[in-house]
Amino acid sequence: MITIQASRQNITVKGHADYSKYGTDIVCAGVSTLLISHYNLMLRFMPESNFTCTALEGDFRLIIKKLTLEIEKIMDNLLASLEELALDYPKNIKLERN
Repeated sequence: MITIQASRQNITVKGHADYSKYGTDIVCAGVSTLLISHYNLMLRFMPESNFTCTALEGDFRLIIKKLTLEIEKIMDNLLASLEELALDYPKNIKLERN
């Protein structure tokens, strides 16, 4: 199961969805795609010194040091998208908002 703890300034994602075998898991792929695309979008709006991000297989952590209006909107969209996935796949994703 993927566990997600999130707020507007902090998101931690751990684990694997176990929806399907490794390499074919659409739930893991969906979560990974959302995280990477939103992270890349954030890079367009703020310097890397305003946040820290670590990403390893099955583990992602993003901490935003300075929240701007643009980043706030990006995070709101990311969290809403992850909530939709968690509703669609409750056996594979657990989302907790702080």
